[in-house]
Amino acid sequence: MFFRRQNPRSVIVENCANGRPTFLAVHHGWGGGVEKHVEDLAAIYGERCNFLVMRPDGGRLVVISLIGPKHLAEVRLEPNRQREELLRLFRDCNVQRIHIHHFFGNEYYLESLVNDLQLPFDFTVHDYHVLSPQPHLVSREGRFIGDHLNLFASCELVTFGVAPARPASLEEWQAKTQWLVKEASRVIVPSYDVSRRLRRFFPEMHAVLAAHPEASCQASEPRQISLAPDQDLRIALLGRLAPHKGSRLLTACASVVSQARLPLQFQVIGEVMEAAQLCELGVKISGSYCASDLPGLIKQYDPHVLWYPAQCPETFSYTLSEGLSANLPIAASNIGALAERLGGRSWTWIKAWDSRPDEWIELFLAIRERHFLTGSSPEQFGIAWGITDHFYRGEYLDWIDRSSSQQTREKFAAPSTPRPGKFRWGSKMWSKAKSDS
Repeated sequence: MFFRRQNPRSVIVENCANGRPTFLAVHHGWGGGVEKHVEDLAAIYGERCNFLVMRPDGGRLVVISLIGPKHLAEVRLEPNRQREELLRLFRDCNVQRIHIHHFFGNEYYLESLVNDLQLPFDFTVHDYHVLSPQPHLVSREGRFIGDHLNLFASCELVTFGVAPARPASLEEWQAKTQWLVKEASRVIVPSYDVSRRLRRFFPEMHAVLAAHPEASCQASEPRQISLAPDQDLRIALLGRLAPHKGSRLLTACASVVSQARLPLQFQVIGEVMEAAQLCELGVKISGSYCASDLPGLIKQYDPHVLWYPAQCPETFSYTLSEGLSANLPIAASNIGALAERLGGRSWTWIKAWDSRPDEWIELFLAIRERHFLTGSSPEQFGIAWGITDHFYRGEYLDWIDRSSSQQTREKFAAPSTPRPGKFRWGSKMWSKAKSDS
């Protein structure tokens, strides 16, 4: 007996045919914190609305799927050539709002698609891709380029960007991405630092300050750890380390510690680009892990301090959330959201992000001598972080109460109105200047 495989489109549409509105989440498909955030929102609000995801497939197609391991059906479409089919799919899935989490890989179609849908959209700032094709604002060496994005920085950010199509200049890139900030119903930023950086370029921006909601993050006061006089201070770094996360700084520090035989021991609970070299320097490395395995790995490696040597401005850092949940002492760079989120916490040390390796080592030796051997807690840094996830817990879905499925279906069926200054022929958008030339 032969069974016909169910059409993926039908599976997706049937799962959305439950009377609930559908939220369309758009991201880059690279995983990491962006994907975790989308999955967390779906887990929290899955009873109130459906969550449909659209991401690039690495070529010219987009992949549309439902969130969750049980939803394996995927529809792949070319978003420009198959625009009408894509719009019909969203209409049949009762899509009522869009949440753009990342623009990368979606540059060539997303603005015109949003215009065709004529639906409100939110934009969450997960990194700085709206300002630069290098989303971490780092140079070739993986270090922060600076706040002013001057002429030299502009050249570096363009040359070493990760966007599929390299722009001619930083100004050209920002001209293509500014609509995300200027036309979004809500621009959601997860830290004061993000808001401050964006306002330099978009002074009229009205941002929603909201921490990413995390069901599993249950941080409390860090536990005090005693150290014997002959014991090394174990310093662990979590997650996937790259140069902008401090991997080169770690290598330089480990080299000094190895040569000088200092009472410090570095660990990487995760994976790192310089693994072979670090192993030769005596650094213990766990390799990649599943999120559910991390508490066990932390218990196994038993670090005394967690270190976050970021070389670029983090916007939130789920890896920091994991460290906070471990209730361990933390040392971190003073850049981005890290210092902000660690404010007012005991057994925490903050140091300039551009400190030299010997300066970090000096700090760790001082931490060992003055605090871990004596049991004396350090002076607290800053004030407690003032941003909560109340927006997500209360207002994130308030649009459901202000709209109805029927109104959205009527909007889909009605001819869309192009944005001012643009004409639309078919699925193509043409600027007025271009049409007049």
